[in-house]
Amino acid sequence: MRIDVRVTREDEHDDFSRTFLAAILENPPSPALLDKRLPGYLAMRPFGAFEGGEMIGSAGAWPFDMSVPGGARIAVAAVTAVGVLPTHTRRGVLTKMMRAQLTDAIERGQPVAILGASESLIYGRFGYGLATTVANLKIHKRHTRFLADVQDPGRTRLVPREKALEIVPALYDRYGRGLPGSLNRPAYRWERWYGAPIEGDDDPPPIFVIHEDAKGKPDGFLVYTLNRRQQWEDAKVEVHDLWGPPSVYGPLWRFALGIDLVDEVEAWMLRPDEPLRWMLADPRKLEIKLEDHLWLRVLDVPFALSARTYAGPGRVVLEIADPFLDRGGRFEVDVDESGAATCKPSRRA
Repeated sequence: MRIDVRVTREDEHDDFSRTFLAAILENPPSPALLDKRLPGYLAMRPFGAFEGGEMIGSAGAWPFDMSVPGGARIAVAAVTAVGVLPTHTRRGVLTKMMRAQLTDAIERGQPVAILGASESLIYGRFGYGLATTVANLKIHKRHTRFLADVQDPGRTRLVPREKALEIVPALYDRYGRGLPGSLNRPAYRWERWYGAPIEGDDDPPPIFVIHEDAKGKPDGFLVYTLNRRQQWEDAKVEVHDLWGPPSVYGPLWRFALGIDLVDEVEAWMLRPDEPLRWMLADPRKLEIKLEDHLWLRVLDVPFALSARTYAGPGRVVLEIADPFLDRGGRFEVDVDESGAATCKPSRRA
């Protein structure tokens, strides 16, 4: 039977969510979960694959902006909610959705598409490649002594969720957007990650810590959850967000590692050169696991290679093959003394 791919409507949100969650082997969504997911759905460009009027595949893309080396921010199609029902896998459904989605992103002026891959072998055939790596950390509480005292003229304080969500977005924009690969966080993303709990949600609630400078002005924040396994001695702190200037980084980590009645601290999606290692008296005890994070697909080669800066001057001609969308060719990248670049199609060898 014929399979069609098209942009889904607002009234197809529930089918879109059910299809995606079934594809990734999750339970059917509750009405409360559907309500929580709706703002994100309305903000994305959602595609569905249909067979005989039934949705059998999903793929969405949020219109985010991403920081690139040098500090510029470029528009990206942030791909999400990709899945095919197990009854329809290996029939070309994903390929049809990827082609429709990437073609649409080109038409909408998005020079790059990005995603986080559940399996690393899926997306290479569509032109995606690994772009960023993150560090996941783990350390037992008994090994968290700092190499030197952490000086802090300010203070840290616990803040209720509602108040914290008025403060932390601006702090993230100030301190979290300098890293290449970092993305903006619209309000619906903050609410989805750290919003009020919904019925049936057993996840531990987020706890917000705000750091204030000597004048009482917020200048950093920490978000963590507390996972009690069997008893207090087994409790684990899980760090989800930690941002601020260098002067605040130590105090926030000292807080996270100093919580009483905790056996272990974990943190995810930190930069590969995470400086916590050099703050500890025994850095060997800090377990660090590197993982792939963003996979990137260039859609407009001249724009993408001109938007970032480079370490030094030079000129290079690149031959880019793109059998999936036929967007390749030969391109010349010319970098000046400041690291700024121009990129244009070329016939040079």
